[in-house]
Amino acid sequence: MCGTSLASLQRDLPEDNASEDELILHYFSKDLEYNTILDVLREQHGVIMSLRTLKRRMKSLNLKRRNLDLNNAKLFSAENAIRAELTRGPGCLMGYRMMTDALKMKYNIRIPRWCTMRLLRTVDSVGVLQRRRRSLHRRTYCVAGPNYMWHADGHDKLKRFGFAIHACIDGFSRRIIWVCCSSSNNNASVIAHYYVTAVRELEGCPHVLRTDCGTENVIMAAIQCALRGSRHGHVYGNSQNNQRVESWWCFLRKRRMQWWIDLFDDLEQYGAINVARIDHIECMRFCFMGIIQRELAEVKTLWNGHRIRKSQGAKCPSGIPNQLFYFSGIGTRQCLININTNDCNQFTHQCKLPSTCHDTEFEEYLEGLCTLHNFMKPISFVDALQLYFSLTALLPCS
Repeated sequence: MCGTSLASLQRDLPEDNASEDELILHYFSKDLEYNTILDVLREQHGVIMSLRTLKRRMKSLNLKRRNLDLNNAKLFSAENAIRAELTRGPGCLMGYRMMTDALKMKYNIRIPRWCTMRLLRTVDSVGVLQRRRRSLHRRTYCVAGPNYMWHADGHDKLKRFGFAIHACIDGFSRRIIWVCCSSSNNNASVIAHYYVTAVRELEGCPHVLRTDCGTENVIMAAIQCALRGSRHGHVYGNSQNNQRVESWWCFLRKRRMQWWIDLFDDLEQYGAINVARIDHIECMRFCFMGIIQRELAEVKTLWNGHRIRKSQGAKCPSGIPNQLFYFSGIGTRQCLININTNDCNQFTHQCKLPSTCHDTEFEEYLEGLCTLHNFMKPISFVDALQLYFSLTALLPCS
């Protein structure tokens, strides 16, 4: 078990000296299986108990995964939370599985999937019909274990509006390692920053890193080979064969990014955005970059905590990405290559922090306008729209 593997699972504990009941409640809320909860309690907290004791304690805490108690107050709360997600923006693209996970993780509301399905049919019948599409059948994928292969790639569907998204996913567990939004995916130093940051957090690098043949990946590929001490630590391939991350782009577009694409297309159609004007694109980045990055962070959390169904005839493991990543199970091995974080310092000069705007002087100019006119930092897409309209009204006409 990796020394830092439980950092995400231990986050948000009530306090350092949390009681056993609080620990059980915390790890149960992360959807860990019973045996995994016992392992975590024993290895991380020194709490030893049997499976029978754990079940008895969970029963006393009224923790259930099946036969959940449903009452009018809980259903009313769930319906209100679903309405909030649907009106929040890209949340309207979530299906009943992802919506159930969102209710559980964001609102602490546990209801069965069939209940979420019925509520969605009542609240958003049009959206349910639109999501009834068959997924693509992809070929079988099989690797030795977590961190054997990372797949990294860029997503350019929002690039014409100024937003470049980059992500990396673990091939075995399908856990998202990073998903970030910046002004460009063509700067190799920025891509290298994403990679080095992930390696530092995990205190290790993958056995193999796979990317396409773009020039933006050259520094990241060189660092990976240097950390591995082998030229075989990185593999180039075409985008079509970079299966894991390419299939995840389909999920991201259907569940989140399509909403943003439609929004920006509508703004362009009505003349609010002129993609030919650099100052308009920079204003878009200045106003919406933080909101989109926050959406991506939420998608990462929901994806890494949701349960992947078992596929018939496929060798891919089923389960929760976070759990598969840290507790791979019998028949697999942890392939993370341990790296001293000091080894990453020698590559710091080759990394560059992602920027909101391409032109830093223009970004300072926009910040000055916000200060002068008391414009607040946006916290929702509605605030970002209002800020964008206010700033573009103050720009000189070209």
